[in-house]
Amino acid sequence: MYVNNNWDNHDWNNNNWDNNNWNNNPNPHMTQDYQNGGFMYPQCSCGMQQGFYQEPTAPTYHEKPSLTEEVDDCAEYCEEMLEFLASQEMFGNEKLIKSLMDTVNICDNQIHFILTKSDFCKPHAKLCGEICEHCGKELSKYHDMYMQECGHVCMQCAKSCFDFANR
Repeated sequence: MYVNNNWDNHDWNNNNWDNNNWNNNPNPHMTQDYQNGGFMYPQCSCGMQQGFYQEPTAPTYHEKPSLTEEVDDCAEYCEEMLEFLASQEMFGNEKLIKSLMDTVNICDNQIHFILTKSDFCKPHAKLCGEICEHCGKELSKYHDMYMQECGHVCMQCAKSCFDFANR
């Protein structure tokens, strides 16, 4: 059975809000709780508060990771790739191994420059981006899923470093 309430008759395009609807609150039964930043339901006849609704905040997984997080991820992926190559005894490609080691070192240094707020942080970020980009291109030559993923992380780190350096 459909219950027709006052919500259906409200003209949503006409903002005729009365004083009981603070902050354009569409639920007239909730009042603004300014101290806690949410809405408070009124007390029921037994004296108990019926509930508290906190305004939702944006989930953190939609936020872009910070440069420090991206550079740290890049270093970790490259370190894990070096360990993987060593465990598989895949020492044939010295160029790839050197590129991975350079990436780990430059990323660790970049994190240090960011955290200490060094004057050389931006120029170093550009160099970090170049090395990560080179490593990402080297890794993308291989069809291995793990190498492709590591290459993607390196390319994302390079992009973030270039963006930071050019700000």
